[in-house]
Amino acid sequence: MQRSNTQLSRRCAKAKKITTIVITALCAVTMFSVTAFAADVNPANFITAMKKILRAILIMVGAGFAIFGVVDLAEGIGDGNGAAKSTGIKKTMAGAGIIMAGIVLVPILSDMMSDAFAEGTS
Repeated sequence: MQRSNTQLSRRCAKAKKITTIVITALCAVTMFSVTAFAADVNPANFITAMKKILRAILIMVGAGFAIFGVVDLAEGIGDGNGAAKSTGIKKTMAGAGIIMAGIVLVPILSDMMSDAFAEGTS
């Protein structure tokens, strides 16, 4: 039993490393795509582009937290460790919250910025 728990811990550590690398790479690619919009100075287009980019980044970061939470939860269940289970559930819920912020709050903020820009130019 001890050997299988050690193997599970090693697998969980590998899964965390791989997830971190993938999420970091996706965030970097998304952030570097901002330079593609540098030549376009129209604020309305910039707000729309930033809305898409910010939403994608928040969803990716939230997914990363959720995946870490699921891995911690699985490790806690495998080890019979209540603290690891609790941490896994908290990380999973935090990831879901970040994803919801990206889906719900970013469009609201984008609309507020667009309205403020429209009032400022009229």
